[in-house]
Amino acid sequence: MSNWPQLLGAYTELADALREQRDVREPWRRFADAANVSRSNPPYHLRPLLRVLQRTKLAPERIRLLEHGFGSAKSLLYLLALGYRGIHGVDIETDCSEWNKLLREIFGISEPRFFSYDGAKLPFPDESFDLIFSQQVIEHVSPDMLEDYCAEEARVLCPGGLAYHQIPHRLVPYDSHTRTWFIHYAARPLALKLYALMKRDVSFVRNHLFLRSRKTYAAIFAKYLGPCEDLTAERLIRDRVEGYYDGPAGLRRVLSRLFASSAAGPLFAGLARHFMMADILVTKRAAITAAASAS
Repeated sequence: MSNWPQLLGAYTELADALREQRDVREPWRRFADAANVSRSNPPYHLRPLLRVLQRTKLAPERIRLLEHGFGSAKSLLYLLALGYRGIHGVDIETDCSEWNKLLREIFGISEPRFFSYDGAKLPFPDESFDLIFSQQVIEHVSPDMLEDYCAEEARVLCPGGLAYHQIPHRLVPYDSHTRTWFIHYAARPLALKLYALMKRDVSFVRNHLFLRSRKTYAAIFAKYLGPCEDLTAERLIRDRVEGYYDGPAGLRRVLSRLFASSAAGPLFAGLARHFMMADILVTKRAAITAAASAS
């Protein structure tokens, strides 16, 4: 079991200190200490990302990385504590001043690294990053913005760079956003009516939740970046669910034991991956650069 509860507590203390404009040195030290204690057993939801970072074969202090929708910034701060100094993040309608203040006061990084943007044009030059990642973000990108989201990744990613996305999709039976089973399998007008009957936030689903097929993502990633590598089965086999899992944790623990304990585990994981959150890795082809920039 990882020390995620301790990390979460240290993060909360750090965020409170920043919001209240208190000295952040001691809260940051506690967060960084907790992150470094977890090196041998990282939080399970971060293990796939750490494996992808290892694929770059770049030292932590050299790799330039972007979280495309950083949310609470927990993942970026965790990586920062592990020595990844080239972190950057963007999100929509987010106050980034506190996180940029942390970078100035603790690391002497004067230029902004966290940005609020409009969801279209990323505020970075071409070929700025070795790795771009998102964790359960792209399903919130509206249909009219999806092409921009992927085209901009292609523009700011170096040739040979990696784009890694964890993606809830239409075939996952349980939707953690609405905490419902199978409703999103229905046609969208019917699903919205069912959400209303179950007293879910219909406005959120209508405006901010767009569960798509895996094939949709494969096609758009291939158009702008390159072919996809599916890492979902690897995650299912290697990463056991922990107590903070937001979903049917009991079922996932049973499945985790099945995937890991049997000679047929890889076969079961290969079948189950179609119905689990997708872990998709794309390597940018060099020939994509000009086309993506022109789109």
